[in-house]
Amino acid sequence: MSVTLWLKEAVLESSTISLHPLRHDHADALAEAAADGELWELWFTSVPRLETVGKYIDDALSEQAAGRALPFVVVHNAWLNSYRRQRKKGYLRDSSLLNTTHQPGL
Repeated sequence: MSVTLWLKEAVLESSTISLHPLRHDHADALAEAAADGELWELWFTSVPRLETVGKYIDDALSEQAAGRALPFVVVHNAWLNSYRRQRKKGYLRDSSLLNTTHQPGL
């Protein structure tokens, strides 16, 4: 099997979460998620500080471009479904968080 075959981007979905290919558009949501409880202080995980989220994404995408990684963001489907409903009703206008190449149903 070709090494590049497993590096093909895809959205992976289950009933509770989805994995979406990481994009720069995810920076604000990642910063917000990381700020909840100062996760960068945990010794057992790697989470960027608020001020380093952009570099974190740049590094991950550089690894992808070099063929060494395929970075994803984890999206809770309950949140995503609520977001889609609110957008459909006109409550939300900014969909930058969800700007990925494969977005079924958006």
